[in-house]
Amino acid sequence: MELFSGNAEIDRLAGEVARGSRIVSLEGIASTSAKAFVFNRLQQKTGRDFVILTATNTESDAIIDDIKFWRSADAAEPRGPSANRPGSKENYDIYAFPSFETDPYSGISPHAVTLERRALALWRLLQQKPSFLAVSAGSLIYRIPPPNEVAKIGSILRCGIDSSPTEFVELLMTSGYVRQDPVVGVGQFSLRGGIVDVWPPDSDLPARIEFFGDTVESIRRFDPETQLSVERPNEITAAPMREYSASPKDFKDWAFFAAERFRDPQYARNLADRVIFAEEGESFPGWEFLIPLVKPLTASVFDYLGGCVFVIDEPASIENELKNHYSSIERQYAQLADLGEIGLRPDELLLPIEELRNKIDSYPRIESRALGNTAAVIDERFLFDSSDAADNFE
Repeated sequence: MELFSGNAEIDRLAGEVARGSRIVSLEGIASTSAKAFVFNRLQQKTGRDFVILTATNTESDAIIDDIKFWRSADAAEPRGPSANRPGSKENYDIYAFPSFETDPYSGISPHAVTLERRALALWRLLQQKPSFLAVSAGSLIYRIPPPNEVAKIGSILRCGIDSSPTEFVELLMTSGYVRQDPVVGVGQFSLRGGIVDVWPPDSDLPARIEFFGDTVESIRRFDPETQLSVERPNEITAAPMREYSASPKDFKDWAFFAAERFRDPQYARNLADRVIFAEEGESFPGWEFLIPLVKPLTASVFDYLGGCVFVIDEPASIENELKNHYSSIERQYAQLADLGEIGLRPDELLLPIEELRNKIDSYPRIESRALGNTAAVIDERFLFDSSDAADNFE
């Protein structure tokens, strides 16, 4: 990190960003810790929000952890009233939006932790834009529900407001919470008369909400082991546990329209395995990649971002990762008919490459390359500028 041991080079780069340069080159930094140090300094000097694009989830998590370390070492306070609020699990100002660890044609649902992290990130983006958001290549390409839909499946309850406990519980179930009495873990809730216990994903403790009729009478956080009150906040946020809202009616609708969409006899067995659950209003493995049949995905993570600077960490690696994602999805979709498997078209689930390219090009960006000019020559035409990939999903 010798190159950046002083402030001159960082000041120069910060000046380029502040002047609105479309592309700023950052060269010769190899370690994640050193990159995090520089990114943190640049963000502090420019006051801009940074979106860091990495090749994998592992890299996103690593860079976020190191940025948090440097921010802590600087004794810098997170911005805004929502950071470090009581009961908060982590800094609201620095976090990642991970990609799915499963592919859409595997017949397997994403891991619950991944769904939770993605939903919480989207919810937080609606409340306040972070200083740092890390996104992996895989998370950038998927279509997701629009901001107004995610906003509807989260809740902010305050003492004294009118809210029905029954409607609140229905909303919790729609957004992925599971009924469990007593509540012992994140994403669980219970209902006893006019009392709702809920453990949101962004809180270290569950909350007990007491209703008087259809009015929130009191809120308190409590220790799940002793049931003793820890604090009495005036409000509680119940962020969604997944980005997809899905009610029993949605699954029943899916059963009807899926029977029409996949009416060819070759899909009969695979379809029946799912319809048997959907007709009862229940979910089934892999439903997240099939429910867009009745609830189309009309947005992407770009729709949740404000004015920000993209940081492209090793453009060549990211481009390779993106090409692999697109080619793998195309290949798997082409094999579905032979296997008798059902699945939505890639364009119903992923952004076309041209659209992805245009969206990234609309932001100013910092391109970070460990090998400097050598790497810049190799990946000179970043993000699918080559004609052999231009027709993907167009």
